[in-house]
Amino acid sequence: MRLTLCSLLAVLPLVAYATPSPVTRISLNKRRTLTDENGVVDPSKLQQEVNKAMGKMSRGFQAFEQNTGTAHPNAFAPGTIQRRATAAVPLTDDGGQLWQGSISVGTPAVSFTVDFDTGSSDLFLPGTNCRVNCQGHKAFNTASSSTARDLKKTFSLAFGDGSTVEGEQFSDTVTIGSLKATTQTVGAATQYSTGFAIAEFPPDGLMGMGFPQIS
Repeated sequence: MRLTLCSLLAVLPLVAYATPSPVTRISLNKRRTLTDENGVVDPSKLQQEVNKAMGKMSRGFQAFEQNTGTAHPNAFAPGTIQRRATAAVPLTDDGGQLWQGSISVGTPAVSFTVDFDTGSSDLFLPGTNCRVNCQGHKAFNTASSSTARDLKKTFSLAFGDGSTVEGEQFSDTVTIGSLKATTQTVGAATQYSTGFAIAEFPPDGLMGMGFPQIS
């Protein structure tokens, strides 16, 4: 069968498109690391990288608003919240895994030891009704605090290591260093998993230092 000139012209573009384009290769250089010569993270270098990332996001949000006339929905994310106050709390290094310190809860104030956890946003302590894995921890007695209020809600938390906590929600006054929060939600645990038993977890409870949106 003989192909006409029109047929050949119709086939030629298909042949051209089927031919793979040459691959363009770009040499990459590894940027400086965040560690020193001993392999230990350098806090100043880490802070510089965080500042650079925050600057990029800020410029991107500004450009979005200039181009669209509307603020980006993430422009007011937790990272943009301004620091309102600071306080100092002595911390104890527990085996290089936990940083624990003291907080006060209730009226009159009662001191508890908590793990300050930057990866969560919830505060919980063993409640007086906790009968599972709470032995050895100081209990949060809501009946003894004049500022404690029962929120009539329960809670259930699960952590990355498989540890879990269940209990009831109250609000009360919480003091950390020189900072005081009123009507702060506090979980009164009714059950700790073995991961929060005294042998595995020396602090009484845990205070999440993360954003409220992940609570």
